[in-house]
Parts: sequence; structure tokens; C-alpha cells
Amino acid sequence: MTELSRAGFDTWVNDAGVGLIATVDKTSTEDHQQIFQTNYFGVVHGSIAAVRYFRRKREPAALINFGSVVSDMPIPLSVAYSATKHAIKGFTDGLRNELMQEELPISVTLIKPSAIDTRFFDHAKTEMGGMGKAPGPHYAPEVVAAAIINAAQHQKRDFPVGATAVFTAAAEQVAPEFVDKQQSS
Repeated sequence: MTELSRAGFDTWVNDAGVGLIATVDKTSTEDHQQIFQTNYFGVVHGSIAAVRYFRRKREPAALINFGSVVSDMPIPLSVAYSATKHAIKGFTDGLRNELMQEELPISVTLIKPSAIDTRFFDHAKTEMGGMGKAPGPHYAPEVVAAAIINAAQHQKRDFPVGATAVFTAAAEQVAPEFVDKQQSS
């Protein structure tokens, strides 16, 4: 038995994600299934494994799932990706409610980053003849790392990362039509 398996863990981060740059009519059924298999079901399977472990330990723990600002504000050419992040939001909220009913000491956080300065679009599949670029300012990966550490140490429900994510969550609640128009322009 390794030292890690004896010691265990108290924090689990789910960050499975692949991208697809395409209009809805150019997104095949197979591509929809693949992106959901990786993004959504990757988070589901990881969450289930972590919760089973945490349930046995019965000690304070943190489950951190990665969503995205696009769960609140889908963007054109990334509808399938946005749909997976919206599904992750619904799953995370539902799982959090179930664990609260069980009164388990597990915090469940949804991290919702804005555009992060990574090679994500270099690896995304595209049907548009070129790679996309996330709208708005791009934030350093270290900002997301700090959010993960904060969520692991302090119970948080949602954790928007970047000004775009903070603004979008508020604007979507107050003026959803405005947000839609901003995305289509």
C-alpha cells in the first residue's frame, strides 16, 4: 500500500474538458456525444467516485467541479461545449443538495472561469476552418489555481473566476435579453 493510499485525500477536482468550434448545424451527433462523454460524464464519474470515498471517511472534504462562464452565457460556435457546462452546473447543484440532505461534511463548489490563457483552442476540434478565441479578457491560469485552493479551504457554492464571469452571472439574472444580444453581436 502506498503512502498516498494510506493517507487518503480530502479534496477532489474534476476538470475534464474538450472543445468544439462549430455551428450547431455542423456539429454531428457523434461530436455531441463525444463532448458530453468527456466534459459532462467525466465530471459525473469523478464526482461519484469522490463522494463514495468521502462518504466512507465521514470527514470534512471538498469536491470542486469545473463549469464555465458559458454555463450562464452560451457563446456562438460553442453551443455543444456550453451545453455540457450547463449540464455540469445542474449536476453539481443537484449533487450539492443531495449531500446537504445527508448532512455530510462535503462542500461542493462549481468553479466558473472566464476565458483563461491556455492552449485550449489549440486542441479544440473545429469545423470552422480555423481556431476560435474566447471573447473578453483572458486570465492567467494561476488565477484559476488560486480559486481551486480557495474553494478547497473555504466552503463556496459557486466561484466565478474573472470579471466576465462575475458580470455575466449578475447580468444573466437581471437582464438575460441584454446578455443574449451581447453574445450575438
